[in-house]
Amino acid sequence: MRLPEYHLPTASHVLIYGFLGVEMFFLLSGFVIGMSAFDRTPRQFAAARVARLYLAFWACVLLTATVVTLLPVRTGVPVSGAPTVREILANLSMLAEPMGIPLVDTVYWTLWVELRFYLLFAVLVVWGLTYRRVAGFATVWLVAASAGPLLPEWTAVVVMPGFAPYFVIGQALCLIRRYGPTPWLGALVIGGWLLALPRMAARVADLHPGFVVPRAPALIILTVVVVVLTAIALGATDGWDVRWPATAGALTYPFYLLHQRMKTEIRKFTASPGPPDTPARSGGPPPPATAARPRPAGSSRPGWAAPATATARRSRR
Repeated sequence: MRLPEYHLPTASHVLIYGFLGVEMFFLLSGFVIGMSAFDRTPRQFAAARVARLYLAFWACVLLTATVVTLLPVRTGVPVSGAPTVREILANLSMLAEPMGIPLVDTVYWTLWVELRFYLLFAVLVVWGLTYRRVAGFATVWLVAASAGPLLPEWTAVVVMPGFAPYFVIGQALCLIRRYGPTPWLGALVIGGWLLALPRMAARVADLHPGFVVPRAPALIILTVVVVVLTAIALGATDGWDVRWPATAGALTYPFYLLHQRMKTEIRKFTASPGPPDTPARSGGPPPPATAARPRPAGSSRPGWAAPATATARRSRR
């Protein structure tokens, strides 16, 4: 596998930060899922999440499995070989990782993280969403994430200490959008941001694309995104009539699901012979063998766009 600098000797030093799309997606997800869950019944919430997450996923799993079976490439790709029917069925459930079954494409690890967030938030939806319940849940989650090393190992599956800060920030911003800013919510945003910084630095240190990746740009990008989303939650963009983010959000999800293995296999299958491949040192996607806790991937997943219309403030319950 050729290193990124072989294909993009200059741009690769900038494009490497595309891996931040995973964290940004989780941050946006905490905000958008919270906004969409209020005033919905548990059944409506479940139906909306299945339609949003599963339908495109099923199509992409089947398409990827078909392409990698018809155009097998066994070198230079993070996953090689054609998936079995059993593996495809397990992937369609989005539970292949906890079942210990290889992923059809390594980018799917993020969906197991997202699905667990849905399940946790679904408990709140069943209980009934209020300001205090959501804020209390976010507070307990953030504290548990910060105490990760002190907790039993099995709790990592539920707490997700590596990604919880992003979801918590999103939930706090959702409450700010609905109820207005409070010291409690401000503390959740700042606390989540502070907890996310060392996790982001560790993610950068885990990358090995063949050149040094500075940490500072990643920390700056994270900070800027949090500031921008806070401004949106406070109503800074209420007067804007912008509709393209919703369309972009709908298109980037399937693109993310297809952008790695299928694209790589088609490119390698159709590429003309070139210089010998250089063994890659990749800190990117995890190997197909799954672990108890998902490991960060080097590929990014675009997030969903925040709602363009304003939501009326409601009295705190």
